[in-house]
Amino acid sequence: MDEPLGALDKALRENMQLEIRRLHKEFGTTLIYVTHDQEEALVMSDRICVMNHAQVEQLGTPHQIYADPRTIFAATFIGHSNLLRGGLLGEAGDGLHLLDTPAGRVAGRLNARDGGAQQLALVIRPEHLHVGPAPDAEHNEVTATLRDVIYVGAENRLLFVLPDGTELMASDKASRADLPARGQSLSLHWRKDQGRIVS
Repeated sequence: MDEPLGALDKALRENMQLEIRRLHKEFGTTLIYVTHDQEEALVMSDRICVMNHAQVEQLGTPHQIYADPRTIFAATFIGHSNLLRGGLLGEAGDGLHLLDTPAGRVAGRLNARDGGAQQLALVIRPEHLHVGPAPDAEHNEVTATLRDVIYVGAENRLLFVLPDGTELMASDKASRADLPARGQSLSLHWRKDQGRIVS
């Protein structure tokens, strides 16, 4: 199925996604479904193959692709990812490695295949990024300036910029009343084991 829902509006597209899933379960037939829509890939798939220039970047379940991306391309293609680029410094204990970035040293899980890579980035998803100082040594911390707050219904998207110009996005509950002011310099933190260092 090659982009079968590409010409439909959002509401009809979402209804048809569920109908195709129902038919797939009813008939038990294997379907190969081609889409450039990341959310659609997550909704429709039992397994996802992320391809880039005819090369397989990653093959896995939707959860594996989203929560444990193996490459920078896979991380940025499925869902929004914050990237902190830098050079590998070495092990940090507990299966973690240190990355030297313009925002400072941060720790994360390194994929075995990336140990000798020249270009590395720590990937952190917006829902794992929290405003405020790190509560303990199990968390990374960076300082960034709040550039904008975007309300998208169930959540607010907080857009930050680091001193070197790197942009970060955090998601927060829309019901939160004490949102920080734009232009404010703030600490951001996340659990070290939630970051993935990939090439």
